[in-house]
Amino acid sequence: MPILDPVRHRAIDVKVPARDANTPDTMFISTANTLMLAPSPAWGTERIWQSQTSVHNPMFDEKGRVWLTARIRPPDNPQFCKKGSDHPSAKLFPLETHHLVFAEDAHNTLWLSSGGASSGILGWLDRKIFEETGDAQKAQGWTPFVLDTNGNGKRDEYVEANEPVDPTKDKRIVAGYYGIGVNPIDGSIWGSVLNFPGAVIRVNPGDNPPATALTEIYEVPWNEPKASINGYGPRGMDIDRDGVVWVPLASGHLASFDRRKCHGPLNGP
Repeated sequence: MPILDPVRHRAIDVKVPARDANTPDTMFISTANTLMLAPSPAWGTERIWQSQTSVHNPMFDEKGRVWLTARIRPPDNPQFCKKGSDHPSAKLFPLETHHLVFAEDAHNTLWLSSGGASSGILGWLDRKIFEETGDAQKAQGWTPFVLDTNGNGKRDEYVEANEPVDPTKDKRIVAGYYGIGVNPIDGSIWGSVLNFPGAVIRVNPGDNPPATALTEIYEVPWNEPKASINGYGPRGMDIDRDGVVWVPLASGHLASFDRRKCHGPLNGP
């Protein structure tokens, strides 16, 4: 990881270690068993770089320390993530098989995006627990994205993403944050979704996020005659001190979304 010190006019490199020596050294975890996607026109099949930890998205905390996302192991998930684990999140949504942002809460919770539109979860790390105990399993959690389709204001039993809407239940959607931000006004977690035409998603964590988190999804207007501008393809995003979401679009626009201006129902079928 390159580090620039503008005060002393120095640049240094720090090697970021992987926890497991068998961590793949390809750019993407999906190509872990592939030498390369295609030969280079200049270098052929010679490997001229390695990316074992694939460091991404460094972020300063309130103490001036740097946190970053990095690959630390092969792709198989730890046992505590899987079915049969007593982990609170795994009990509700086991994981059989990127970006980060700090919340301004009592524990300075670290919320993490998954990077891909099909991951299906929002994750977090309770920094207070992690720094006091060093226990990554105890400090982390995740939740699926569940819409309040029955409109009762709380999370209930839900139908799966590939099942039709049941007006008596909620509904899970397959989505994943790319950009991510925390609304400083109400603590909701917002993220951009890369699929077409793309969307921004709001998650209200609730008192017990693995079981109480509720999702709202707002798509970019596309092929909408009543919209003044049509666009697509949200990328990274951020949220300002008023709770307004700002996101660049691949269609060549800078978009904003202010939930306070919504007049229709935000839940229900």
